[in-house]
Amino acid sequence: MRNTIRGESGNSGMTVVELLIAGFILVIILGAAAAFLSQQARMQQNIQTRSELQDRVRVSMQLATQDLALAGNSVYLTSSGAKDNTVTWPFCFDGGLGCLTVENVNATTSVIAVRYLSSQFTSTDACRDVTYRVTGTVLERSDVPCEDTASFIELAPDLLEFKVKVICSNGNVYEEFDNTTCSGAYGRSASISISAQSQWPHNAAPDTNCPADRLCFAMAQEVLIPNMKGQ
Repeated sequence: MRNTIRGESGNSGMTVVELLIAGFILVIILGAAAAFLSQQARMQQNIQTRSELQDRVRVSMQLATQDLALAGNSVYLTSSGAKDNTVTWPFCFDGGLGCLTVENVNATTSVIAVRYLSSQFTSTDACRDVTYRVTGTVLERSDVPCEDTASFIELAPDLLEFKVKVICSNGNVYEEFDNTTCSGAYGRSASISISAQSQWPHNAAPDTNCPADRLCFAMAQEVLIPNMKGQ
């Protein structure tokens, strides 16, 4: 006897087999849709992770290169753009260490300190001591008035490398630098490299020299230090 499901009107309905087939097809469709949505979610997560990682490294690079380029700047401009010669400041680190110092902590880590006048502040706070250091795997930056105690804020977590080298006008390259390092020459430029890894696991293909479950991003740049010539 053929099992059927009939409606109240008595018309022939779907057989049990037909219902099972329809249900099976529906399960396949829902499974495919779930897999597609899951894949899209992973792709979106990877895009967001990569974007956040690149932003951290790029912002760190932009700030560091700006500070290095200003090292030794002794010009203060008023809001009208005129030069203010009345602004005085302690000569770079009291003349003992120079307007730029670089300390080599290890193969991947440097600590840098710069001093310069910044027109972004009032004349009383124009002299700035800016320092970069790495604590654990976090890049930190301090920007305080000259001779004040450093006050660090987090700039980039999950750091893999923060390395600065100074290139002298005579072509010599140093990982440790102060105002006497170039031996009669001066610090012409600085080479800086920054790399970091994603804070969360990701599903993209692993990068070279990067943990298998992380995404990594690196930048390298050379920046001129024009004000060091007169130091």
